[in-house]
This record gives sequence, structure tokens and C-alpha cells, in this order.
Amino acid sequence: MSNRLDCTNPAEYSRSRTDRNGITTYCNTCLSTGEAIGLNYGGLSGLASLVAIIALFIIIARQYHKNMMNTSLAPWRLLRSNLDGFLLNLLVADIVMSIGGIMDLHWVASRQVHCGAYCTFQGFSQFVGETAVAMFTLSIALHTFTSIWLGRRLSYRPSLWITYSICVWIYVLLFALIAWAIHSREGHEKSFFAPTPFWCWINVEYKAAKYGEYLWLWTAGVGNLVIYSVLALLFCGCFGNQEQGDSRERRQLRCEGWLQLLNPLGYTVLVLPISIARWMYISKPSTPLTDPKASSLAAATLVFHATFRLSGLINALLVLFTRSGLLLINSTGELYHGDPRREWEEHRNGRQWEEEVQREEEGQQEAEHRQQEEQEVDDQTEEKRQREGDDKREEIQ
Repeated sequence: MSNRLDCTNPAEYSRSRTDRNGITTYCNTCLSTGEAIGLNYGGLSGLASLVAIIALFIIIARQYHKNMMNTSLAPWRLLRSNLDGFLLNLLVADIVMSIGGIMDLHWVASRQVHCGAYCTFQGFSQFVGETAVAMFTLSIALHTFTSIWLGRRLSYRPSLWITYSICVWIYVLLFALIAWAIHSREGHEKSFFAPTPFWCWINVEYKAAKYGEYLWLWTAGVGNLVIYSVLALLFCGCFGNQEQGDSRERRQLRCEGWLQLLNPLGYTVLVLPISIARWMYISKPSTPLTDPKASSLAAATLVFHATFRLSGLINALLVLFTRSGLLLINSTGELYHGDPRREWEEHRNGRQWEEEVQREEEGQQEAEHRQQEEQEVDDQTEEKRQREGDDKREEIQ
């Protein structure tokens, strides 16, 4: 049985926009022209983010291929710090979130949002993507803050970022799957993912689940503001381990740190407006967004929804232009002296890189010496043959 309504019918259009405790009565929302236009921008924003991230991955793949073909490079790695691992997961989460945004275009084309498998998938992708983006953004902010505060590059710990990443993905996936499975048999209007009302997300009836996602969105957003405030005081010399003669490396690290914190800052700027708009909607369920009285809030929600969908595009641009060296962006990924990945591999393998390089150089010198000796033998043999030929010609004459 189809869940669609005939939105050209004035009676059904009117009923679809009547709300009962924050939930559309017929599990449908017929979109007005203005709402469809606003939602269209959200879908295009998601598409722009997806294209930008795919383009970034193509750039990374090309550099990786060039490194593989260049045998003259020193030892190199794609992931050279914990930040690389967190950033890679953030980009994957942005892809999931972008897919949820692109799905808005289907609602625009059909001029209504309704329950069903498509709605469930959009709600699932938006919950998983938004929550994962928040958690990985927070990890990047904390990692960068700790590095600047201590005045040194943090040690590479694959067990740290891999364990954290696995826990994040397991948490968001299980939360969404279990919640959906529990409520999937209660009918469309009780479905965990439902129209809210312009796109599909967590059903308004399940406020605790909504607050559970907002916990991470607001923790990441507010946490980033706190981190920036503390760092501002640190740079002003108000507190912290501030020395008169800071080393060049420490100053460079702080400069890089400010650039690395642009990703969390961009996320904060994008997430706070949409979070406030959603919070106002949840706090007043008696006045649905489809009510003419809430037209201003509905318009603001659609605008902030579209800008929030630009998260992937913003992250891709910031990675490309401000994070040179991460994920092979504008870098060959060679393990220079003091590189966190190099130090970790030295410790793990129980040998010093200098000794390994020295052995390689000695081996190369030995090979060149052997080649030179072989060349000398060949020259002597050729010279001997020429003398013998000259002697034979003299005897004949």
C-alpha cells in the first residue's frame, strides 16, 4: 500500500499539514512551493559536499599512486599521525551525512515527505552521519588543543584512533538499528524515523533519542568554543607554559594548530543555528512547522538545514588549503626526522632509522664498488684483446 497522498487535493493537502503532538496525522507532509524551494537548496548542498569529498579522495588517490611509482622516495606513509586517522573518518562521516542531504531532492520532486523505506534510510543516514561528524570533529579539536597546550607533536598511537573510530561507528550504527528495530512493528506513525516534517529524521515523539544526538552535536559545538577561548588566553600569555624564548618548532606548531582548528570552528558555525531551530521546534510541539504561525521558524529551519549540509564541502576545502601534509595533501608523506609515525615505527621495530639508512647507503656503495670493479675487469679484458689483435697483425706483416 502506498504511503503517498494526492497533494493536489485540497482536503488531503490540508490534512497532511495538520499536526498531532508534533507528528503529522497521516505520516505525510505535502510541501508548499516555498518549502520545496528551501528543501531543494538543502539537497543541492548535500550534493556539493559529496562531490567535494569525492574530489578530495581522488586527489589523495593520485598522490598515493605517484608515491607507489616513485621508488626514489624515502620511507612514506598515508597515515602519519592520529590526526590523519580522525580526519579520514570525519570525511567518511561527511559522505554519509551528504547522502542523507541529497535524498531531499526526492521529496522536492514528489512535493511531499512520507513514511516508508526511503524515509527510514534517509533518517538512518542523517542520524549516523550527523552524530559521527560531531564525534570526529570533537576528537580533532581535542587532539589539536592537547598538542598546542603541550607544545609538541603528539605520539602516533594507532590503537588510540582506531579504537575510538570503531567505538564511534559501532555506537551510532547500533543506536540507530536497535531503535528502528524496536519501533518498526508499531506502524508508520510510531516509526523511529519519520517526517519531521520537511525531511525524515528521528520521530518527534522520541524526544530522548533526539536529545541523545543533540548531546553530541552540542558537545562538539560548545566544546570547540571553549577550546578556542582557552587557546586565545594561552596565546595572550594569560596562563599556560609560555616561555620567552619559544623554539621555532613550538611557534610553528601553534601556527599549524590554529589552522587545524578551522575544521571544528567551521562545524560550530554550521551546527549551532540548525540546532537552535530544531530545539525551538521540539520545545513547542503544539505549533508545527507547517502551521502558518510558524512560517518564520520554518523558513529559518530550511535555510540553516541547507547551510548545515555544506559541512562536507567546508571540510574538504579546509583540508585541501589549510592542512598540507595530512593524508598526502600537498605532500609525499615522507617520514622526516621527528615524525610521529617514524618514531612509533622505530620503537615498534626496535631499530633506529639512521642505522637502517646507513645500511642502505653502505649496500648501495658496495654495489657501486662491485659495478666499478666489473667495469675495470671488462676494460682490462678489452685492452688485452686489442693488444693481442695488434700483435697478430704485426706478425702477419
